[in-house]
Amino acid sequence: MSTRAASVKDDRKGFTGLHLLSREDRAKKRKGTRRLVTIGATVLLVVTILVAILLEQVILAQSAFELSSLRESLTAEEARHEELLMEAAKRDNAARIERFARQSLGMMDPAPGHIHYVVADVRTGDALAEGAVAGRPIALKRAGVTHLGSVTASGGNYGGLSP
Repeated sequence: MSTRAASVKDDRKGFTGLHLLSREDRAKKRKGTRRLVTIGATVLLVVTILVAILLEQVILAQSAFELSSLRESLTAEEARHEELLMEAAKRDNAARIERFARQSLGMMDPAPGHIHYVVADVRTGDALAEGAVAGRPIALKRAGVTHLGSVTASGGNYGGLSP
């Protein structure tokens, strides 16, 4: 061997980074890399699905808790509504309204000679359906009052009681 060949051979002994691979070795290496990428992608997909399922469960639990509190609130408000309906029914009493008008507002029944009836020629949709004709009086009923008390120019009578 020449000195030059011996020096090249010695240089090769110290350098082990380069070596030749056969086609089978390269195919095995690619196959191993593909398998590793496939396993990594599968693991990533499974982890993503698990995170999505856990997130969904958390959202469902929060929604169930909120629904429960809304139902409790609805029950309380329905009870309050019933109380208000009972109070309104109690206050919508004709005798109580008349007592309030007499005591608080100082109203009293008009004298028999001061009662004047007003004939109104008002035709409403209901009156037309009943066959009311012009010139025929239409009965006015409101809160149990079938007549109007004395009507003054200032309109001082309401519901049969005069001040």
